[in-house]
Amino acid sequence: MSANIGTGELIVILIVALLIIGPDKLPKVARAVGKAVAGFKSYMNDVTEDLKDVSTEFKDVSDSLTVMQKDMQQTIKSAFEDVDGTVKSVDTDLKNVGADVGKSVNKAIKEPVKSLGKSSENESAAPRDEDSARESPDEQDGEAESAGVSEETTVQAQ
Repeated sequence: MSANIGTGELIVILIVALLIIGPDKLPKVARAVGKAVAGFKSYMNDVTEDLKDVSTEFKDVSDSLTVMQKDMQQTIKSAFEDVDGTVKSVDTDLKNVGADVGKSVNKAIKEPVKSLGKSSENESAAPRDEDSARESPDEQDGEAESAGVSEETTVQAQ
């Protein structure tokens, strides 16, 4: 709100001040009022400058935080992408290992059955105990061959 004081209004103010204060004290009061107004303007200018400085600093800090936020978002996004890629790679590797293990187990199960002949197919259908399931395919082949020999001996004896 600005105070637009015209020439006529200023003359009225001076006449009222002259009547109230008197001609002797008017110059002293005018100087004091002038100094107070100048001090107030100086104070307002200082406050305005301080607010501009704080505003500039705040803008700089805000810009820095925005840049940091974007960097953090990019870093987090990159980390998630890396983790996602690693998880997919591990998943694929586990599926491949599972398929390889399944093939090896099927191969290990089928090989003893072929070497034993038709009579052992009935025995291979029976559930296997845990100890034979843990043995390597080579050990199982050795047992299957010895089992085949004992069966052949039993068949010949009859």
